[in-house]
Amino acid sequence: MIGQKILLVGAHADDVELNAGGSIHKWRAEGRQVHVAILSEQEANLRHCESRAACMHLDVDRVYALGGQDTRLRESFNTLLEQLEAIIHAFTPDTVFTHFHADTHQDHVSAYKIAVAAARKVPNFLMFKPTYPSGRPDIPFQPNVVSILSATNIRAKIQAINAFDSQRGKYGDERWGGAMEAVAQGDAWTYAGVHGHAEVFQLGRLRM
Repeated sequence: MIGQKILLVGAHADDVELNAGGSIHKWRAEGRQVHVAILSEQEANLRHCESRAACMHLDVDRVYALGGQDTRLRESFNTLLEQLEAIIHAFTPDTVFTHFHADTHQDHVSAYKIAVAAARKVPNFLMFKPTYPSGRPDIPFQPNVVSILSATNIRAKIQAINAFDSQRGKYGDERWGGAMEAVAQGDAWTYAGVHGHAEVFQLGRLRM
């Protein structure tokens, strides 16, 4: 179902790894091209350096670092939209993933609005499950796409998460990765009825 050229759009460095890191690792092993676009902060920022290290664990083909201001992406909407449109024009993805439209983080909502506009001609469009601390939307997230992960996929995801040293202390050091693994185990059982790990997404549109 998922295409061969996948672009994931995150508001911040670490968003994509948290929400789809295991799936990225799986898609790359399947031979799909995967690019990541990060909308906030400058390229030289520490978290972008961490993101590049994280994406090495996931074998991402390319990471784009755009220049929006953290917590204030809405103020750069048109500029970021033009930049993302240029990336989509050059890469020509058939599938775009980004944040849920009713996420509770203002930058995640802006990222959705930018991505859905930039990707209006892309055949497949999906959204991440909101992840703590921005996981309490008043509009329920409805996961209807389940990505089953292997033990190798989940290990790569945890390695990617642990690459964000600037964030680990905020979310409990080693417990942060452990919590994300527990979420993946719960999603596998809840949405697929299997023991193991999974990441879940909500489908916006799909071209068959």
